[in-house]
Amino acid sequence: MRTRSASRQRAPVGSSGAATRAGRVKRPRGRDPAGARNAMIQSAETIFRREGYFATDSNAIARAAGYAPGSFYTHFRDKLEVFLLVYERWVLGEWQAIDAAIGASAKTQDWIGRVVTSTLDHHRQWRKFRASLRALAAIEPSVRGAQNEQRRQQIKRLQDLCAARKLRRPDAATSLTVLLAAERILDAIAEGDMLVLGVETERACDALAAMLTVLLGPTRA
Repeated sequence: MRTRSASRQRAPVGSSGAATRAGRVKRPRGRDPAGARNAMIQSAETIFRREGYFATDSNAIARAAGYAPGSFYTHFRDKLEVFLLVYERWVLGEWQAIDAAIGASAKTQDWIGRVVTSTLDHHRQWRKFRASLRALAAIEPSVRGAQNEQRRQQIKRLQDLCAARKLRRPDAATSLTVLLAAERILDAIAEGDMLVLGVETERACDALAAMLTVLLGPTRA
């Protein structure tokens, strides 16, 4: 007579377990602190982009990465720390989109519209994250400080871009005006505010491209 334990069928190797059924990633056994940290940053990015900052917690981030909830605090002080790390990814991704949109184009009018389109796509994909960022910057000094530091770096990147493209090198005031105006306008388009106020997306993008062309026009011979 077969015992009850012997009659049970073993799940084949590689089959989904409870963690996979719950939508979590199965992780191999063994210690890999760097791998765990990176996995949690990636899961945080996914969750923040989908749900925003306030609608989730550290336990969900750890579970989504395939780790026990309490392990989150082995790698991060709190949820805000990992949010700021994801913010760095957002900035990097935006500049990668800008570089790809410019490509080898020589004339400003050839690439400025593509830059607006590609950065708008980026803002749309991250719109819930962006909404959380604006809310947190208003109440959390550490987020406001990180945002200002990122903007200082973006000013330099914008100035370097203009120099490489033989455009007028904007001073800090012009650079910041470009960055803040474009940032907020793209958020308003991505979140549907422009449409609610009767402005079509194409018209808003054209207006933004025209503004950027004036502010970042070619140098005079």
